Amino acid sequence: MSTNTEIASSWHKTPFRGFFYASLGLGFSSIAIIFIFKNILPPIVPLFYGRPFGESQLVPVLNLFFAPIVSIVITLTNSGLALITEDVFSKKILISGAFLFSLLITITILKIVFLVGFFG
Repeated sequence: MSTNTEIASSWHKTPFRGFFYASLGLGFSSIAIIFIFKNILPPIVPLFYGRPFGESQLVPVLNLFFAPIVSIVITLTNSGLALITEDVFSKKILISGAFLFSLLITITILKIVFLVGFFG
């Protein structure tokens, strides 16, 4: 029972808790955006912009779900590490890094939807 109390106490002392909740919210909202706009997206969408121009950038639309899922996993992992880390600066870096990653994933998903979606 004391372990649960220690975790709860540590969580209340964790800086940037709002960023944690925002990161999870962004991850789940990205998944919701993909579900909502799945029918107006073509069957193949560009995702890998770092690859050479052409077919190597394209993936089936269901592969868009991997990005927000990875975002949620990174948020949970970084938050878990922030709970066990004693250094306040490291906690801030872990939480804010997860938030930044989630924000960039959400922006990427929105850009893909608005770039190739058929809004007619």
